[in-house]
Amino acid sequence: MKIEDKISKILFKYIKKQESILIAYSGGLDSSVLLHELFILKKKQLIKNIRAIHINHLFSSHSISWENHCKKVCNTYKIPLIIKHIDKKIKKKSNTEEKLRIQRFKIIKKEILKKEILITAHHLNDQCENFILSVKRGSGITGISGMYEYKKFFSNKIIRPLIYTKKKNIYQFAIKNNISWIEDKSNKNNYYDRNFIRNVIFPKLEKKWPNFIKTCSRTIKICQENEKIINLLSNKIFKKCLNIDNSLNIDVLKKQTRELCSIILRKWIKIKKEKFPSYISINRIYKEIIYNNKNYKNIVFINKKKIMRYKNKIDIFPVFPNIKKKIIIWNTPFNSLKLPYHLGYIEKNISGNRILKPKKNEIVSIRFQCSKKIWILGEKKEKKIKKIFQKLNIPAWQRNCIPFLFYNEKFISALGVFTVKNKIKLNNKKFWTISWIKKIV
Repeated sequence: MKIEDKISKILFKYIKKQESILIAYSGGLDSSVLLHELFILKKKQLIKNIRAIHINHLFSSHSISWENHCKKVCNTYKIPLIIKHIDKKIKKKSNTEEKLRIQRFKIIKKEILKKEILITAHHLNDQCENFILSVKRGSGITGISGMYEYKKFFSNKIIRPLIYTKKKNIYQFAIKNNISWIEDKSNKNNYYDRNFIRNVIFPKLEKKWPNFIKTCSRTIKICQENEKIINLLSNKIFKKCLNIDNSLNIDVLKKQTRELCSIILRKWIKIKKEKFPSYISINRIYKEIIYNNKNYKNIVFINKKKIMRYKNKIDIFPVFPNIKKKIIIWNTPFNSLKLPYHLGYIEKNISGNRILKPKKNEIVSIRFQCSKKIWILGEKKEKKIKKIFQKLNIPAWQRNCIPFLFYNEKFISALGVFTVKNKIKLNNKKFWTISWIKKIV
Protein backbone atom coordinates (compact mmCIF):
# COMPACT_ATOMS: atom_id res chain seq x y z
CA MET A 1 0.00 0.00 0.00
CA LYS A 2 1.25 3.51 -0.88
CA ILE A 3 2.25 5.85 1.93
CA GLU A 4 -0.47 8.36 1.05
CA ASP A 5 -3.09 5.57 1.21
CA LYS A 6 -1.76 4.34 4.59
CA ILE A 7 -1.97 7.87 6.00
CA SER A 8 -5.54 8.39 4.73
CA LYS A 9 -6.68 4.95 5.94
CA ILE A 10 -5.53 5.52 9.54
CA LEU A 11 -6.45 9.21 9.60
CA PHE A 12 -10.04 8.90 8.40
CA LYS A 13 -10.62 5.87 10.59
CA TYR A 14 -10.64 8.26 13.58
CA ILE A 15 -11.39 11.79 12.33
CA LYS A 16 -14.11 13.59 10.43
CA LYS A 17 -13.61 16.19 7.71
CA GLN A 18 -14.61 19.15 9.91
CA GLU A 19 -12.30 18.23 12.80
CA SER A 20 -9.17 20.32 13.34
CA ILE A 21 -5.63 18.91 13.33
CA LEU A 22 -2.44 19.93 15.13
CA ILE A 23 0.68 18.29 13.69
CA ALA A 24 3.90 18.01 15.71
CA TYR A 25 6.36 19.33 13.11
CA SER A 26 10.08 19.06 13.88
CA GLY A 27 11.18 19.74 10.30
CA GLY A 28 12.82 16.31 10.08
CA LEU A 29 12.17 13.74 7.36
CA ASP A 30 9.15 12.00 8.92
CA SER A 31 7.14 15.06 10.02
CA SER A 32 7.96 16.81 6.70
CA VAL A 33 6.45 13.93 4.71
CA LEU A 34 3.40 13.85 7.00
CA LEU A 35 2.89 17.62 6.78
CA HIS A 36 3.15 17.43 2.98
CA GLU A 37 0.45 14.74 2.84
CA LEU A 38 -1.85 16.66 5.21
CA PHE A 39 -1.43 19.70 2.96
CA ILE A 40 -2.47 17.58 -0.07
CA LEU A 41 -5.54 16.29 1.81
CA LYS A 42 -6.47 19.87 2.74
CA LYS A 43 -6.01 20.92 -0.90
CA LYS A 44 -8.42 18.15 -1.91
CA GLN A 45 -10.81 19.52 0.78
CA LEU A 46 -10.74 16.22 2.68
CA ILE A 47 -9.43 18.06 5.77
CA LYS A 48 -10.66 21.46 6.89
CA ASN A 49 -8.24 22.94 9.45
CA ILE A 50 -4.53 22.23 10.04
CA ARG A 51 -2.11 23.89 12.44
CA ALA A 52 1.50 22.90 13.08
CA ILE A 53 3.63 23.21 16.19
CA HIS A 54 7.44 23.34 16.15
CA ILE A 55 9.21 22.89 19.50
CA ASN A 56 12.78 24.16 19.40
CA HIS A 57 15.05 22.38 21.92
CA LEU A 58 17.74 25.07 21.47
CA PHE A 59 20.40 22.34 21.75
CA SER A 60 22.07 22.89 18.40
CA SER A 61 23.80 25.91 16.88
CA HIS A 62 21.48 25.29 13.89
CA SER A 63 18.27 25.52 15.98
CA ILE A 64 17.22 28.93 14.68
CA SER A 65 17.91 28.04 11.02
CA TRP A 66 15.77 24.87 11.49
CA GLU A 67 13.04 27.02 13.00
CA ASN A 68 13.21 29.35 10.00
CA HIS A 69 13.01 26.36 7.64
CA CYS A 70 9.76 25.26 9.36
CA LYS A 71 8.35 28.79 9.11
CA LYS A 72 9.16 28.89 5.38
CA VAL A 73 7.53 25.49 4.66
CA CYS A 74 4.38 26.31 6.65
CA ASN A 75 4.18 29.70 4.95
CA THR A 76 4.33 27.95 1.53
CA TYR A 77 1.58 25.53 2.58
CA LYS A 78 -0.39 28.39 4.23
CA ILE A 79 -0.56 26.39 7.45
CA PRO A 80 -0.43 28.38 10.74
CA LEU A 81 2.69 27.50 12.77
CA ILE A 82 3.19 27.74 16.54
CA ILE A 83 6.84 28.14 17.57
CA LYS A 84 7.79 27.22 21.13
CA HIS A 85 11.18 26.96 22.86
CA ILE A 86 12.09 24.61 25.70
CA ASP A 87 13.22 27.08 28.37
CA LYS A 88 14.17 24.62 31.07
CA LYS A 89 17.86 23.78 30.91
CA ILE A 90 18.33 20.05 30.51
CA LYS A 91 21.78 18.66 31.18
CA LYS A 92 23.14 16.55 28.35
CA LYS A 93 23.88 12.90 29.08
CA SER A 94 21.32 12.84 31.89
CA ASN A 95 18.27 10.99 30.52
CA THR A 96 18.00 13.82 27.99
CA GLU A 97 15.60 12.15 25.54
CA GLU A 98 13.02 11.36 28.23
CA LYS A 99 13.23 14.85 29.75
CA LEU A 100 12.78 16.51 26.34
CA ARG A 101 9.81 14.26 25.55
CA ILE A 102 8.10 15.28 28.82
CA GLN A 103 8.76 18.97 28.07
CA ARG A 104 7.33 18.61 24.54
CA PHE A 105 4.16 16.97 25.84
CA LYS A 106 3.69 19.75 28.43
CA ILE A 107 3.98 22.41 25.72
CA ILE A 108 1.62 20.60 23.32
CA LYS A 109 -0.93 20.04 26.11
CA LYS A 110 -0.89 23.78 26.79
CA GLU A 111 -1.19 24.80 23.10
CA ILE A 112 -3.66 22.23 21.73
CA LEU A 113 -7.24 23.47 21.33
CA LYS A 114 -10.20 21.78 23.00
CA LYS A 115 -11.30 19.44 20.17
CA GLU A 116 -8.10 19.53 18.12
CA ILE A 117 -6.49 16.19 17.18
CA LEU A 118 -2.76 15.75 17.62
CA ILE A 119 -0.96 14.07 14.71
CA THR A 120 2.60 12.77 15.10
CA ALA A 121 5.02 11.23 12.59
CA HIS A 122 6.10 8.16 14.59
CA HIS A 123 6.84 5.32 12.15
CA LEU A 124 7.52 1.58 12.23
CA ASN A 125 11.24 1.93 12.99
CA ASP A 126 10.41 4.18 15.97
CA GLN A 127 7.99 1.51 17.18
CA CYS A 128 10.63 -1.23 16.97
CA GLU A 129 13.23 0.99 18.66
CA ASN A 130 10.78 1.44 21.55
CA PHE A 131 10.32 -2.33 21.68
CA ILE A 132 14.08 -2.93 22.05
CA LEU A 133 14.36 -0.17 24.68
CA SER A 134 11.44 -1.68 26.63
CA VAL A 135 13.08 -5.13 26.58
CA LYS A 136 16.32 -3.53 27.78
CA ARG A 137 14.47 -1.88 30.70
CA GLY A 138 12.69 -5.13 31.59
CA SER A 139 9.22 -3.65 30.88
CA GLY A 140 6.04 -5.71 31.03
CA ILE A 141 3.38 -6.15 28.35
CA THR A 142 2.33 -2.47 28.52
CA GLY A 143 5.89 -1.32 27.82
CA ILE A 144 6.55 -3.68 24.91
CA SER A 145 3.09 -2.96 23.41
CA GLY A 146 4.59 0.31 22.25
CA MET A 147 2.65 3.10 20.55
CA TYR A 148 -0.90 2.67 19.27
CA GLU A 149 -2.14 4.15 15.98
CA TYR A 150 -4.81 5.95 18.05
CA LYS A 151 -4.93 6.86 21.72
CA LYS A 152 -6.19 9.51 24.12
CA PHE A 153 -3.88 12.48 24.66
CA PHE A 154 -5.21 13.94 27.94
CA SER A 155 -8.70 15.13 26.82
CA ASN A 156 -7.75 15.10 23.09
CA LYS A 157 -6.90 12.35 20.56
CA ILE A 158 -3.47 11.42 19.23
CA ILE A 159 -3.14 9.67 15.85
CA ARG A 160 0.03 8.21 14.29
CA PRO A 161 -0.68 7.73 10.55
CA LEU A 162 2.87 6.48 9.76
CA ILE A 163 3.07 3.88 12.53
CA TYR A 164 3.06 0.94 10.05
CA THR A 165 5.43 2.58 7.54
CA LYS A 166 9.17 1.83 7.39
CA LYS A 167 11.70 4.67 7.57
CA LYS A 168 13.27 3.73 4.21
CA ASN A 169 9.85 3.98 2.49
CA ILE A 170 9.34 7.45 4.00
CA TYR A 171 12.77 8.47 2.67
CA GLN A 172 11.98 7.13 -0.83
CA PHE A 173 8.65 8.98 -0.83
CA ALA A 174 10.35 12.27 0.17
CA ILE A 175 12.93 11.97 -2.65
CA LYS A 176 10.26 11.08 -5.22
CA ASN A 177 8.04 14.04 -4.21
CA ASN A 178 10.89 16.55 -3.85
CA ILE A 179 10.18 17.20 -0.15
CA SER A 180 12.89 19.12 1.75
CA TRP A 181 13.73 18.38 5.39
CA ILE A 182 16.26 19.09 8.15
CA GLU A 183 19.13 16.75 8.99
CA ASP A 184 20.08 16.77 12.67
CA LYS A 185 23.68 15.59 13.12
CA SER A 186 23.00 14.65 16.76
CA ASN A 187 21.01 11.67 15.41
CA LYS A 188 24.39 10.10 14.56
CA ASN A 189 25.65 10.35 18.15
CA ASN A 190 25.52 6.73 19.33
CA TYR A 191 25.94 7.72 22.99
CA TYR A 192 22.14 7.98 23.13
CA ASP A 193 20.36 4.61 23.42
CA ARG A 194 17.90 5.23 20.61
CA ASN A 195 20.63 6.30 18.17
CA PHE A 196 22.73 3.27 19.14
CA ILE A 197 19.81 0.94 18.34
CA ARG A 198 19.00 2.82 15.11
CA ASN A 199 22.55 3.17 13.76
CA VAL A 200 24.34 0.07 15.11
CA ILE A 201 21.89 -2.65 16.21
CA PHE A 202 19.19 -2.47 13.52
CA PRO A 203 21.51 -2.57 10.48
CA LYS A 204 23.12 -5.76 11.86
CA LEU A 205 19.75 -7.36 12.69
CA GLU A 206 18.33 -6.52 9.26
CA LYS A 207 21.46 -7.83 7.55
CA LYS A 208 21.08 -11.15 9.39
CA TRP A 209 17.25 -11.22 9.26
CA PRO A 210 15.88 -8.94 6.48
CA ASN A 211 12.31 -9.21 7.82
CA PHE A 212 13.22 -8.31 11.41
CA ILE A 213 11.32 -4.95 11.46
CA LYS A 214 8.22 -6.65 10.04
CA THR A 215 8.27 -9.54 12.55
CA CYS A 216 9.02 -7.12 15.39
CA SER A 217 5.92 -5.15 14.36
CA ARG A 218 3.88 -8.37 14.41
CA THR A 219 5.05 -9.13 17.97
CA ILE A 220 4.08 -5.60 19.08
CA LYS A 221 0.64 -5.99 17.54
CA ILE A 222 0.10 -9.31 19.37
CA CYS A 223 1.15 -7.63 22.64
CA GLN A 224 -1.31 -4.79 21.99
CA GLU A 225 -4.13 -7.29 21.43
CA ASN A 226 -3.19 -9.17 24.61
CA GLU A 227 -3.04 -5.93 26.58
CA LYS A 228 -6.57 -5.03 25.44
CA ILE A 229 -7.87 -8.44 26.52
CA ILE A 230 -6.12 -8.17 29.92
CA ASN A 231 -7.63 -4.70 30.41
CA LEU A 232 -11.12 -5.91 29.57
CA LEU A 233 -10.89 -8.87 31.96
CA SER A 234 -9.30 -6.91 34.82
CA ASN A 235 -11.47 -3.77 34.67
CA LYS A 236 -14.34 -5.24 36.74
CA ILE A 237 -12.04 -6.36 39.55
CA PHE A 238 -10.12 -3.08 39.40
CA LYS A 239 -13.34 -1.11 39.98
CA LYS A 240 -14.08 -3.27 43.05
CA CYS A 241 -10.60 -2.53 44.45
CA LEU A 242 -10.85 1.22 43.86
CA ASN A 243 -12.26 3.35 46.69
CA ILE A 244 -14.21 6.58 46.15
CA ASP A 245 -11.08 8.64 47.00
CA ASN A 246 -9.02 6.71 44.39
CA SER A 247 -7.13 4.72 47.04
CA LEU A 248 -6.99 0.91 46.83
CA ASN A 249 -8.91 -1.44 49.13
CA ILE A 250 -6.45 -3.96 50.62
CA ASP A 251 -9.16 -6.45 51.66
CA VAL A 252 -10.33 -6.80 48.03
CA LEU A 253 -6.74 -6.87 46.72
CA LYS A 254 -5.86 -9.78 49.00
CA LYS A 255 -8.54 -11.93 47.38
CA GLN A 256 -6.81 -11.67 43.97
CA THR A 257 -3.93 -13.74 42.61
CA ARG A 258 -0.48 -12.20 42.73
CA GLU A 259 -0.46 -11.74 38.92
CA LEU A 260 -3.85 -9.98 38.91
CA CYS A 261 -2.83 -7.88 41.89
CA SER A 262 0.21 -6.66 39.91
CA ILE A 263 -2.02 -5.67 36.96
CA ILE A 264 -4.37 -3.77 39.31
CA LEU A 265 -1.44 -1.94 40.94
CA ARG A 266 -0.12 -0.85 37.52
CA LYS A 267 -3.60 0.34 36.46
CA TRP A 268 -3.98 2.24 39.71
CA ILE A 269 -0.59 3.97 39.42
CA LYS A 270 -1.49 4.91 35.84
CA ILE A 271 -4.78 6.61 36.84
CA LYS A 272 -2.81 8.44 39.53
CA LYS A 273 -0.79 9.86 36.58
CA GLU A 274 2.50 8.62 37.95
CA LYS A 275 5.44 7.37 35.90
CA PHE A 276 5.16 3.67 35.11
CA PRO A 277 6.66 1.64 38.01
CA SER A 278 9.33 -1.02 37.70
CA TYR A 279 8.70 -4.73 38.32
CA ILE A 280 10.75 -4.43 41.56
CA SER A 281 8.55 -1.55 42.84
CA ILE A 282 5.33 -3.50 42.14
CA ASN A 283 6.79 -6.55 43.88
CA ARG A 284 7.72 -4.48 46.94
CA ILE A 285 4.23 -2.92 47.16
CA TYR A 286 2.74 -6.41 47.04
CA LYS A 287 5.06 -7.93 49.68
CA GLU A 288 5.83 -5.03 52.01
CA ILE A 289 2.49 -3.18 52.06
CA ILE A 290 -0.42 -5.34 50.91
CA TYR A 291 0.74 -8.62 52.51
CA ASN A 292 2.60 -7.23 55.51
CA ASN A 293 0.44 -7.62 58.60
CA LYS A 294 3.24 -6.95 61.10
CA ASN A 295 4.47 -3.49 60.11
CA TYR A 296 1.79 -1.12 58.79
CA LYS A 297 4.31 1.75 58.59
CA ASN A 298 6.22 0.32 55.59
CA ILE A 299 6.76 2.74 52.71
CA VAL A 300 7.61 2.15 49.03
CA PHE A 301 8.98 5.21 47.21
CA ILE A 302 8.17 5.76 43.52
CA ASN A 303 8.82 8.92 41.45
CA LYS A 304 9.66 11.04 44.53
CA LYS A 305 6.37 10.01 46.16
CA LYS A 306 5.50 7.36 48.73
CA ILE A 307 3.00 4.52 48.76
CA MET A 308 1.70 3.78 52.26
CA ARG A 309 -0.98 1.79 54.05
CA TYR A 310 -3.71 3.25 56.28
CA LYS A 311 -6.17 0.84 57.89
CA ASN A 312 -7.54 -1.22 54.98
CA LYS A 313 -6.35 0.96 52.09
CA ILE A 314 -3.19 2.16 50.34
CA ASP A 315 -2.54 5.47 48.61
CA ILE A 316 0.19 7.62 47.02
CA PHE A 317 1.42 10.76 48.76
CA PRO A 318 4.11 13.37 48.17
CA VAL A 319 7.19 13.32 50.38
CA PHE A 320 7.29 16.43 52.54
CA PRO A 321 10.23 17.62 54.62
CA ASN A 322 9.70 17.61 58.39
CA ILE A 323 7.75 20.83 59.00
CA LYS A 324 6.62 20.14 62.58
CA LYS A 325 8.80 22.94 63.99
CA LYS A 326 8.05 25.44 61.22
CA ILE A 327 6.27 28.66 62.25
CA ILE A 328 4.88 31.05 59.62
CA ILE A 329 4.01 34.54 60.89
CA TRP A 330 0.88 35.84 59.18
CA ASN A 331 1.53 39.59 59.27
CA THR A 332 -1.56 40.51 57.23
CA PRO A 333 -4.16 37.92 58.31
CA PHE A 334 -6.99 39.44 56.26
CA ASN A 335 -4.97 38.89 53.06
CA SER A 336 -4.29 35.42 51.59
CA LEU A 337 -1.21 33.52 52.80
CA LYS A 338 0.74 31.12 50.57
CA LEU A 339 1.93 27.97 52.37
CA PRO A 340 5.27 26.21 51.65
CA TYR A 341 5.82 22.81 49.95
CA HIS A 342 2.78 23.13 47.60
CA LEU A 343 0.35 22.96 50.54
CA GLY A 344 -1.87 25.61 48.97
CA TYR A 345 -2.86 28.87 50.65
CA ILE A 346 -5.14 30.35 53.34
CA GLU A 347 -7.65 33.06 52.55
CA LYS A 348 -10.70 34.87 53.91
CA ASN A 349 -13.62 32.90 52.55
CA ILE A 350 -17.32 32.61 53.50
CA SER A 351 -17.28 28.80 53.13
CA GLY A 352 -14.38 28.19 55.56
CA ASN A 353 -13.93 27.84 59.34
CA ARG A 354 -15.86 30.41 61.40
CA ILE A 355 -13.38 31.49 64.06
CA LEU A 356 -12.65 34.25 66.54
CA LYS A 357 -10.95 37.33 65.05
CA PRO A 358 -7.43 38.12 66.34
CA LYS A 359 -6.96 41.17 68.54
CA LYS A 360 -4.82 44.02 67.24
CA ASN A 361 -1.86 43.18 69.48
CA GLU A 362 -1.97 39.39 68.88
CA ILE A 363 0.60 37.66 66.67
CA VAL A 364 -1.14 35.41 64.13
CA SER A 365 0.87 32.37 63.02
CA ILE A 366 0.55 29.07 61.19
CA ARG A 367 2.17 25.98 62.71
CA PHE A 368 2.07 22.26 62.00
CA GLN A 369 2.08 20.70 65.47
CA CYS A 370 0.45 21.08 68.87
CA SER A 371 1.01 18.79 71.87
CA LYS A 372 -1.72 20.25 74.10
CA LYS A 373 -5.04 18.63 74.92
CA ILE A 374 -7.84 20.67 73.33
CA TRP A 375 -11.60 20.94 73.47
CA ILE A 376 -13.15 21.15 70.01
CA LEU A 377 -16.68 22.04 68.91
CA GLY A 378 -18.99 19.03 69.08
CA GLU A 379 -16.96 17.23 71.80
CA LYS A 380 -17.87 16.88 75.49
CA LYS A 381 -14.32 16.95 76.87
CA GLU A 382 -10.70 17.74 76.06
CA LYS A 383 -8.77 15.32 73.84
CA LYS A 384 -5.29 14.96 72.37
CA ILE A 385 -5.07 16.06 68.73
CA LYS A 386 -3.91 12.57 67.73
CA LYS A 387 -7.18 11.09 69.10
CA ILE A 388 -9.24 13.75 67.27
CA PHE A 389 -7.50 12.97 63.97
CA GLN A 390 -8.07 9.23 64.51
CA LYS A 391 -11.78 9.82 65.14
CA LEU A 392 -12.01 11.99 62.01
CA ASN A 393 -10.28 9.19 60.04
CA ILE A 394 -7.39 11.41 58.88
CA PRO A 395 -4.36 9.29 57.84
CA ALA A 396 -1.10 9.78 59.76
CA TRP A 397 0.80 10.97 56.65
CA GLN A 398 -1.68 13.85 56.13
CA ARG A 399 -1.71 15.13 59.71
CA ASN A 400 1.61 17.01 59.62
CA CYS A 401 0.47 18.90 56.51
CA ILE A 402 -2.59 20.48 58.18
CA PRO A 403 -2.05 24.16 59.07
CA PHE A 404 -2.78 25.05 62.73
CA LEU A 405 -3.86 28.63 63.38
CA PHE A 406 -2.42 30.29 66.51
CA TYR A 407 -2.97 33.69 68.15
CA ASN A 408 0.19 34.22 70.21
CA GLU A 409 0.51 30.79 71.92
CA LYS A 410 -3.21 30.05 71.83
CA PHE A 411 -4.35 27.27 69.49
CA ILE A 412 -7.42 28.45 67.54
CA SER A 413 -8.11 26.00 64.69
CA ALA A 414 -6.83 23.15 62.55
CA LEU A 415 -7.92 24.81 59.32
CA GLY A 416 -10.30 22.78 57.20
CA VAL A 417 -10.64 20.18 59.98
CA PHE A 418 -11.86 21.52 63.35
CA THR A 419 -12.13 24.64 65.52
CA VAL A 420 -11.23 24.92 69.21
CA LYS A 421 -14.18 25.60 71.52
CA ASN A 422 -14.33 29.08 73.11
CA LYS A 423 -16.56 30.70 75.73
CA ILE A 424 -17.26 33.92 73.82
CA LYS A 425 -20.87 34.43 72.75
CA LEU A 426 -21.53 34.42 69.00
CA ASN A 427 -21.18 37.88 67.53
CA ASN A 428 -20.49 38.43 63.83
CA LYS A 429 -18.23 41.41 64.58
CA LYS A 430 -15.92 39.21 66.66
CA PHE A 431 -15.69 36.35 64.15
CA TRP A 432 -14.27 35.87 60.66
CA THR A 433 -14.36 32.97 58.19
CA ILE A 434 -11.20 31.58 56.56
CA SER A 435 -10.43 28.59 54.31
CA TRP A 436 -7.42 26.41 53.66
CA ILE A 437 -7.31 25.93 49.91
CA LYS A 438 -5.28 22.76 50.10
CA LYS A 439 -3.13 20.73 47.75
CA ILE A 440 -1.75 17.70 49.59
CA VAL A 441 -1.62 15.24 46.67
